[in-house]
Amino acid sequence: MNTADMPHITRHAAQRFAERCGGLDIGAEWYGSRRAGKKTKQKIRDRCPGHAHLMVGRQYLGYWYGVSKARVVFVVDGARNAIVTVFRLPGEGE
Repeated sequence: MNTADMPHITRHAAQRFAERCGGLDIGAEWYGSRRAGKKTKQKIRDRCPGHAHLMVGRQYLGYWYGVSKARVVFVVDGARNAIVTVFRLPGEGE
């Protein structure tokens, strides 16, 4: 997978991806991801309370969130165009 036009992946994000998303390809997950919608943002706020204050309403406060079909969440710092951390949302019914 070509990751040339992918945002920079911080060392922390790469480590978290390896720990939390074993067996998945980071490039494939990134290119299959889309911005989180309203319902998914609520799940992200519940899972990552440290970012809850950055997800109030529809206002952009420096970070955005991409979610893949495998429920991998990419936290992207828009100013640096860098993926700063990665985690997985529980599956449906978990």
